[in-house]
Amino acid sequence: MLLQLDESTDISNDANLLSYVRYEHNDSITEDLLFCMALPTHTTGEAIFEVLNNFMSTHEIPWEKCVAVSTDGARAMTGTRIGLQARVKKMNPSIIWHHCCIHREALAAKICQKN
Repeated sequence: MLLQLDESTDISNDANLLSYVRYEHNDSITEDLLFCMALPTHTTGEAIFEVLNNFMSTHEIPWEKCVAVSTDGARAMTGTRIGLQARVKKMNPSIIWHHCCIHREALAAKICQKN
């Protein structure tokens, strides 16, 4: 399975962690909303990992089933020492980390607009 994660702040200024999952089902790739859960006020790598890991544990999803994670480029997500990436890699060192292509396109579009 592949996890896609993003932190979002809603209209009431509450932070939420959204997770989509891609997996093989009946010889095709399926994508579903896995969860949308509240985050504490500080959206640190530790807080994001805590929410994600609790979900995985509660639903008995082993980290070994996860082959890749896709996130934006925020330090809380991609930090290799204390970010989410570092914490997830401790659970499954073989997980592949991707910078979400939609976020990369948005960053590129900002640069193009300036030029």
